[in-house]
Amino acid sequence: MLKSKKNYNILGVMNGTSIDGVDYVLCSWNKDTQNLKVLDHSAKRFPEKIKKHILHCAKGLAKVEELSIAHYELGKMYAQQIKSIQKAKAWKIDLVALHGQTIFHSGKNASLQIGETSFISKGLGIPVLSDFRSADIALGGQGAPLAGLFHEYLFKNKVKAKSCVFQNLGGIANLSYFDKKQKKVFDTGPANMLMDLFLQKYSKSEISFDKNGSIAAKGKANALLFQKMYMHPFFRKKAPKSCGREEFGEIFLEKFYKQLKALGLYDATATLNWLTAYSIFDAYRKFLPQIPEKVYLCGGGAKNKTLVKNLSNLLEGNSKVLSIESIGIKDQEVEAAAFAYLGGCYLSDKALNLPEHTGASKKAVLGKLSI
Repeated sequence: MLKSKKNYNILGVMNGTSIDGVDYVLCSWNKDTQNLKVLDHSAKRFPEKIKKHILHCAKGLAKVEELSIAHYELGKMYAQQIKSIQKAKAWKIDLVALHGQTIFHSGKNASLQIGETSFISKGLGIPVLSDFRSADIALGGQGAPLAGLFHEYLFKNKVKAKSCVFQNLGGIANLSYFDKKQKKVFDTGPANMLMDLFLQKYSKSEISFDKNGSIAAKGKANALLFQKMYMHPFFRKKAPKSCGREEFGEIFLEKFYKQLKALGLYDATATLNWLTAYSIFDAYRKFLPQIPEKVYLCGGGAKNKTLVKNLSNLLEGNSKVLSIESIGIKDQEVEAAAFAYLGGCYLSDKALNLPEHTGASKKAVLGKLSI
């Protein structure tokens, strides 16, 4: 019954590794043309209790009982927030494409996203597509990044350039490169995650993130400490590759925290900001066929003016650095819309080009359906 229609309203739901909030993006999907259009967007914060519980799990500190409870708590929260949005906006939803909260990700080995879907499918009567990464890993892929599949759709339909990169700056930085002949999709390293974790620890949770990059702008990056941090083997690993909190989370920060703290708030934040910018630029040089003509920034880090300035300076005018909003999609909508797109591909039985994106052995339709 679900696949018998021609036009659908798909709700993409995404919350990233930063664990700060959830984006709900309603999109229309035409099964024949396979065209996606963003209709509306709503953002919700995590209740503080659930946020603390999920962070505890993501740090690898939770017992099985605690992880199980978090899985159900998060599922209830999704359902409550969707119900609230439906009441306020009168959204008609045919399918929810739910990413869930990543608790663990380790390339080809395993990836775990939590958030029990039954609270939506049974409680609200809306089918849910979830668990997008497992099929890719089963086929020998990295399970990430998946947003590149949507970026490829945008490149073909929205971008006027011979080559471009969609550079996502969430907790982790990932890129999608396209030209007329080639595509490359992989994680480049940390984006906001290390800066956020440092600021939260240094300020005893009084500062949650570097708004607009204003803290980093007052400091100067420490070259010696940057070089020590840049010795991490991930930066030299060839693409396709993926990373997460396991590589650039609390354990990484703890290794360098005393040295960062000794630099003081401003210089430490500037050093971590430079680490993100340089790792992105270096990935362009080492792993892309060419420096892209255009770079479209998305994710929370796109609002970090110091990060944008550092990346632009490193590129020395060889790339035009733009907001993704310049092609008609709002920054906050991109990641959730990407999963709405994957939901549309599922409805159209469209096998996705995983080998070129994640290193999987063959194309496949992603996601598991809960009805």
